This record gives sequence, C-alpha cells and structure tokens, in this order.
Amino acid sequence: MNEPLINSNLDESERERGERIRTLFDQAVQEKREHRDRLIDASDEDIEIRDEVRSLLEFIDATMVDQEDDGDRQQEETDSPRSLVGCRLGDFELLRLVGTGGTSMVFEARQRRPDRIVAVKVLRAAFSGPQARRRFEREVEITGGFEHPSIARVFASGSLDVAGRKAPWLAMEFVEGALPITLFARKKNLDSRATVTLFREAIAGIRYAHSKGVIHRDLKPANILVGSNGKVRVIDFGIARLDSTTQQFDTLATMPGQVLGTVPFMAPEQIDGDRESTDVRTDGYALGVVAYLLLTGRMPYELADCGMLEAAHRIRETMPGSLRVYDSAIDRDLDGIVQKSLEKSLTTRYQSVDAMDADYKAWLEDRPVTARPLGRMVRTARWSRRNPMTASMIGAAAVSLLAALVVLTVMLRRETGLLRIAQRSAADAQLGSAISAHAAGDMASVRLRLAEIPVLERGWEYGWLKNQIDRSEMTINGFRDDVSSIDLVDAPGSDEKWMIVSAYDGVHAIDLTSGLERWFNAWNSNDSGWRHCVVPSRNLVLSVDLGGSIKSIDLQTGKTILIGSTPEPIGEVIAIPQEEVAVLAGEEGNVYVIDLQTLEIKTTAATGSRAVRTLAVLPDARIILGTEEGIVFETNSDLDILTPILDRDSVVLRFGISESGRLVAVCGGNGITEILNSETWEIVHRLRGNKGGVWQAMFDDVNGVVHTVGTDDSIRTFDLLSGEQTNMIGSSQGYIWSGVLSEDRRFVWSGGHDGTVKKWRVRDTVILLPNAAIPGAVVFSPSGDRIAISDDTGRVQVLDAYTQRWIKSIEFAENAESLYWPTSNRLYVGLDGNGLMQIDPSNGDRRAIFKSGVVSSFDAHPDGGFLAGFSDGHLMHISLEGEIKARAHPGRPDPNGLMVSPMKISTSAQRRQVAIVGGERSASVQLFSLDDWSQIEGIPQTILNYEFDVDFSPSGKEVALVGRERPKNIVVLDLERLEYTTRISGHQGNSRHVSYIDQGTRIVSAGQDGAVFISRPGDGRTLAKLLQVTGAIRGLAISPDEHLIAVTSEEGLNLILGGLWDD
Repeated sequence: MNEPLINSNLDESERERGERIRTLFDQAVQEKREHRDRLIDASDEDIEIRDEVRSLLEFIDATMVDQEDDGDRQQEETDSPRSLVGCRLGDFELLRLVGTGGTSMVFEARQRRPDRIVAVKVLRAAFSGPQARRRFEREVEITGGFEHPSIARVFASGSLDVAGRKAPWLAMEFVEGALPITLFARKKNLDSRATVTLFREAIAGIRYAHSKGVIHRDLKPANILVGSNGKVRVIDFGIARLDSTTQQFDTLATMPGQVLGTVPFMAPEQIDGDRESTDVRTDGYALGVVAYLLLTGRMPYELADCGMLEAAHRIRETMPGSLRVYDSAIDRDLDGIVQKSLEKSLTTRYQSVDAMDADYKAWLEDRPVTARPLGRMVRTARWSRRNPMTASMIGAAAVSLLAALVVLTVMLRRETGLLRIAQRSAADAQLGSAISAHAAGDMASVRLRLAEIPVLERGWEYGWLKNQIDRSEMTINGFRDDVSSIDLVDAPGSDEKWMIVSAYDGVHAIDLTSGLERWFNAWNSNDSGWRHCVVPSRNLVLSVDLGGSIKSIDLQTGKTILIGSTPEPIGEVIAIPQEEVAVLAGEEGNVYVIDLQTLEIKTTAATGSRAVRTLAVLPDARIILGTEEGIVFETNSDLDILTPILDRDSVVLRFGISESGRLVAVCGGNGITEILNSETWEIVHRLRGNKGGVWQAMFDDVNGVVHTVGTDDSIRTFDLLSGEQTNMIGSSQGYIWSGVLSEDRRFVWSGGHDGTVKKWRVRDTVILLPNAAIPGAVVFSPSGDRIAISDDTGRVQVLDAYTQRWIKSIEFAENAESLYWPTSNRLYVGLDGNGLMQIDPSNGDRRAIFKSGVVSSFDAHPDGGFLAGFSDGHLMHISLEGEIKARAHPGRPDPNGLMVSPMKISTSAQRRQVAIVGGERSASVQLFSLDDWSQIEGIPQTILNYEFDVDFSPSGKEVALVGRERPKNIVVLDLERLEYTTRISGHQGNSRHVSYIDQGTRIVSAGQDGAVFISRPGDGRTLAKLLQVTGAIRGLAISPDEHLIAVTSEEGLNLILGGLWDD
C-alpha cells in the first residue's frame, strides 16, 4: 500500500470514521470467511465504510500466517493441503502438514538423497500465476544462495500441479524440536547474558541477509526458531525485500503487505505503508521488539485490548517503557540498547543491525556502549543548561549543590570519554566490516557499514570506500526493476551503436553515444517483460514475457510485427536464422521450435525436467539446454534426440559461448561456472569465486579470459589458461542479472536489479606509459590537474589527470631521478649525474640550474623556494626562479663510518627543521635546523635498521619513517617526547615511501611488496590496503587537495581516489 494505514493528524470526524471501521472490522474478522459478506451487508454502515472493511479483510487474508493446524480450523480449499501428504515432489516425500498461511503451506518431508528430514513450502495455486511464479522463483534464487548457520538453508525448488495449475515449492532445512526463541529462553530459564548471547545468533543471521541486500520485514519469535540443539535459525523470508539505493523489488508475498499476526513487531514506517523508508532499520526495530519481549516477557506496547487501527496508532505514538520497570536486574546499558532499537525516528534508531550487534557485544564484554540512556546526572546537567538563571539561584543558595555539580562535571567528562572510546571502537568495527565487504565485492554491505560511521570518525579511507561502491564509467537509468537481458548491436541504416534492453515493462533501444532512447516496445502488462534475442540478419528482435507470449519487433523502428503464444511461460529465446527458426525454453519442462517469420510452433519436445531454464546455440547449429535440476542436454532444431552431457549440483541459469565456439560456460545457481570443451564436453575448468548465482558469462578469446556477473553483485574475470580469478569489481546494483562485453573488449555492461545498466572497465585499469616505458618518480602539478612521471627511457611524461591522456613528452640525455613541481610553469628535474634542470611543462623549454650531482629528493622551504637533497650528502636552498640561495652539508658519519646520503628529506615550517634519512644500515633519522644547520640532539636510535623515507606531520610534532624491519616497518617518532610511539605492521617487504595526509590523521605507505596501505599514526595496524600491484612501488605522490594518490610500478601508473565524499 502506498498510503499510510492511519494518519497521525486525524480530526474528530476521521477518528469517528476510524472507530466505525474498527468496530465492523473486529466483528467481521471473527466470522468464518464465507459469512463475512453477509455480516457486512447487514450492517448499517455506508458503502464506503463497508468497502474499506472488505479491503482490509482481503489485505489480511492474503498475508496472514496461521499457527500450526489443529484440524478444526483447517480450511477446505481446492488446494486440499491434507491431500498432498504422501505426495512426492522431486526427491521429497511430504510426511505431514506443519502449518498453513494465506499464500503457502508448509510440510515436513523426507529427502531420499541424501536421506534427511526437510521442510517443504508450497505456494498455493491461487497465487501461482506466471508473474507470481517468476517472483517466487526469484525469491528461491536469492535465499537459496544464503549460507549462514543462523539461517535455515534452502535445498531445492520446483513446481507441482494443484487444481490444474502450477504451484511452486521449495525445500529448506527442517529445524528439529524447534521453539520460538522467546519460548526457548523461558523454558531454559536463561538469564540476561545467556539471552543476549542467544539473541546475537539471530542478529548474525539478519546481518548476513542484510549484507546480501535482503530485508526480512517479518521478524518475530515465530520466525526466529531455536532447535533442540540450542542453535538459532531464522526462517520465512517470504515477504523479504531486496534493498537497493534507488528502487526496491517486492517478492510475491509482499503484495499487498503484512498486517495481522505481525502488527506488534512492525516499525512505524511499516504501519504507515512507507515503502521507500522500509529498509534495514525496519528489521532493527523488529529485533528491538523481540529483545524487549525476550528480556521482560512483555511487549513494549499493550495491544491485547484494541483492534488493528488502535494498535497501529499506539505503535506510532507511544513510547515504550524502560525494561527496568519489569526487571530491575537489567542494567542501564542493556536497557539503552533495546530503547535505541525501538526509536520511532529512523534517524535516531540504529542505522544497521551491525551497530546494534556491536553494542550487544560491548555489553557482554563489559565495555561502554553507544546507546546508554541518559542518567539522572546527565538529565540534571541538561536541565541546568536549559534553565541557567534558576540553576544559578539554586547554586548560590547551596554550596553543597555546587560541589555536586563539580562532581557531576567530572563524571560527565569521564562518561563523555568512555562514549568517545565506544564510538571510535564501533566506527573501527564498521570500517573493518566495510573493508572486508569491499574485498569480497559486496558493495551493498560496504554502503551499509559506511552509513554507520559517525562523521567525526570518517577519514580519507571513508571517501576511498565510498568511491569504490560504484566504479562504473557510465550509468543508464530508467528501466523498470530488473534488467534481465542486454545486447549491443549496430543500428540499422546508421553508424550508431545501440543497446537493446529487456526489463519488466518491455524492450528498449538506447543509442550509446547520446544515451537517448531510440524506441520502446511495451508489453501489455508493465511487469511481465522478460528476455529477448536480437537477429541482426533479419532486422528483428524476439521478445518473450512471463505469460507465455512472444513477439517479433522491427529492430529499426521498434514496432511490433507479430505476436504469438506458447502453452507455458518461456524463460529464454534464441534464434537460428540460417534455419529460419527460433528455440524457446519452457518453464514447465518443454522445448519449442517456432517459425521465425510466423512465430508458429513447429516442434515440441519434453525434457522430463521441472523447467528448462536456459538454452544456447553453437556456431554449428547444435543446441544446448540447461534445466532446473542441473542437467545439460545437447540437441538440434528437430528436437529428435536429447543427449545429456552434464549433470551438475544446481540449476543451470545461463550459457556462455566462446567466440570460436570451442568453449561453453555453464553458469550455475551455486556460484560455480563449468567451462566445457564443446567437442568432447569434458570439463576444462570449474570457476569458483562467485558467492551467488552466475547469470552471464562473456568470453574474450583475444585476451584469454571470461567475465561473469551474478547475484553477488560482482563482475569477475577468470583466466582461461589457469582457471584462476584475476580481477573482481563490486557493483552497486543490488543484483546483476545480465551482461554483455563491449566490442573493444575493454568494458562489461551489466544489467541490474535496480533498473540500471552500468559500464565497467575490465581492461587497461592501469595507465600505461607511452612506448611501454617503465615509470619511476611521480609528482602532481600545483593545481593537481597534471601528473609528471619519469621513465626508464630518459623521458618525463606529462598526463592530464582528468582525461588520463598523455599531453607532453620531454626527453633528456639520461634518466630523471626526482621531480618537483612548485609552480605551473616550473618543473624541476633531478637528473642522474647531470644536476638539476628547470622545465616549462607546457612547451618543454629548459635551463640548467647546475650541471653535476644527483638530486634525490625535494621539499618546500619555509622561507620560500625549496630544498634539494643530493646523493653526496649536501643540501641546497633554491628559489622558485632557480636561484641558489644557500648550500649546506649537515651530514655526519654514521656508525659504519659512511656519510649519510639524503635519499629522502622532509621539512617542517612549524619546527623550521629538515629530517634526513639515508637508507644506510643502522643509521637513524637526523634532524637539522634550517636556520643554522645545527643538528637536533637526542634523537633515539633507529628501530628500523634501514630507513628509506621520512615525512613530517603537518603539526611538526612527529615524523613517520619507513624501512626494512618487517612486518612492523612503519614507525612514528614523537619529537616532543623523543621516543617511538607507534609501530605499524602491514608490508611484507621493505616499505619505501611514506606521507601524511588528511590533516595528519592518516599515513600512506608503499613498499616493495607492491602494496599501498593507509594507517592511523596512533594505531599498530593498517586501516586498509588501497592497492596491490605486481612488483615494487617505484613512486608515490599525493595531489595538493589530497583526494588523489598516484602510484607508479613496473605495471604503469595507478590512481587512487579518496578523501572526498558527498552524503
């Protein structure tokens, strides 16, 4: 429902009308269904009131879930659930009816292979039309990919004939000896700690579902079961919703909604029917209600004495009482956690169940929690701030009260400090979860975790992760829900490139250059469109819908040429134009060959399967079919022989054919893709890595890879020689149902659950230097819009940072060792043996500042100009114009009797000092005054053995050093205390580069292990790995605005974007 069930601003007449509806509804709902109309018609109410009550009753009948059947209340329907007992559904024999609902029935069943007891849920035939079946199957595909110990597993699905109609079913884990969690806790007499420990198992299951983008929306004790083994299982995702940032897709059972039986557990936004606001926080609210009931034995609101409308009003308006009223043993922290879960406002409630779980974990470990309710002292302090005059009068009258206020202040500071620690700990936990989700390609979870991090805790890595959520280079919006099929074609009669897109509303043709829609062909129902295939040689598009219809569409104009029909819904269509036929995959197990021109059925074959899910045609016109049971058949257009060639463990969702036709990819619902030899049908590789169903495989024969997309919201690349995954991109589309490889093989287009098509770069993610040169030093221009890089051919290349195009190449007689770019028209180049050169990057004009020596490092001088460090140990102060202002040789012999060579230098304007590291064994960092070059005494002996780079913090109070002593080879030296305060582990090889960013709150390091890390100066571990390349990092530079990091390696140039976000 799009409108709220009730309005909080009811005037008197509306309240009276609501009372009349409630009275009649309460009378009718207690009657048997066949007697309700008679009672309503016999009432004195006007027709609008009666229609409203009928609407509510229909609403409830479609969503109510009854308790276990007692035999007396079992409704006699055409479904005859009792008559199904003893039936066999595939590998499952139904043993007994466990429960029934408005849309489904649940049976205990026995599976033959393996021998085990399972639960089988059967959708009632009245709810199993083609669209409903497709959405039910979509629910199975989503939950079937769940693998979590706190969620009941889904094993299989299919359909059966009930009353002449196909009724889908699914088999799931049977929870032996199951009790609702509240009843289990009561029977076991669990104390608060044991209860919370048990409850966290349920939260873990919901966290996992949310990480997959699924909101349960019907959490209550009956759906959180505890088996006889004491393990929690969350069940019944029947009204679950897939969550995304732009659109949401309801499964069958969400229509029209959920009311009776779950009202006490519904959040205010659910009561209001606010579809857009129903998100992960809605599940958090329901968990809060369950927790309240678990810990007190009572509901947070008294609803037993009222009807549905009044119950909704109380939930929306009444504040729940403290848990301590019912159990004084419950402490304030635990009370605060539950109270925060039950906040009416979405913004003040826990923003994710991860944050809620973090507080429960902190409570169990006796650590501070973020949700502790205000105590009396805090309330007193706030009252004082609101009433300063009264507080002053009271204070003047009572010295003792002043003393109490002093104590209060101390306690408040202490409590604030504890809260700050708790917030930092919670933020770190969220960041860690976001980074783990990013590594797994789960961008939906990344978004959820980042939302939980308070603004004050958001550093450079937060912006980096935000930018990682969507790395697509183009997005096409506006499609209805899932984009189920996409193709790239040459537009007829023009030079345009078109994308043909199928979504629920129909077929779209999009010009890829302008992004404009060239035509749209709609299906009669705006949510029945499904798949298509393009037949360029016939200027045709064949499109199928979920109701068994097929139409041919003129590719150039988008106009319908002809519409045909089939006896069953069609899941896939392919064309064989050389034979003037098309082949259709029937979702009731049949295959059809139709005439390409007339769309009439020529041949039909039964596969014996519950459903043919997909099919494909090889270059030699052989046809392969993939079934619900995981069997792959080979056949031809005569359908005279069906030869099994593969029997896999799960449903076959799609096929991919290599450009040569030599290889076939079999995409499975279990996340595994088999690569088959099309001549022998031997398995060449089993590609693993996808965490959900694989819905498309796209071969790139030229580069020897195959790309896959699927419901784990990722684009993955696998090497065809080794079968190993070589790249993974996390999408932000919720789920990816379709994909196509661009003609130049550099991009994959993905069609998502959120109604978008996105373009992803899958090749050339590293910027290669001209002539395949190997890069070295790197520096940004003062404006950050250009990047200069030295290479091994004696050139300095200049890149436009925005377009990523090379705009200038400057050649020298020898290689450049170091670069410094202080003004737009002055780039300083330290040459290998030939001194220092000043270059105008725009035109290449140059002049020599001096003609000998090797400048290995630069940094700004606080008096203007810059400081240059030479490999022979001396320093030079040079103006921006290139004038040499001063020379110095501050080095001293190191313990090995060698002069310290200033490989790297760093200056501090605050301290007016320069820090120098030379990279020699056991030589410590040295600090010198920039005023008289005197050495700063008292610097402790190095703990890195070798020191390769140094950087002053912006405040000048500390320096960061990197070196050889791995794994803890990033250290922070406190210059106020003259001691090393932090050692950070992360790099597996020597760490060679270091720089402070983000106002000194973060450190970026890069090493010979090819890794780039970001860390906090005060923590002993890295926050995140920003990049991993093959080979050593050769250069590192930070843009002036600190939003871009440039990294060079033998592979080329990598750019890392972060620090900037827009919430």
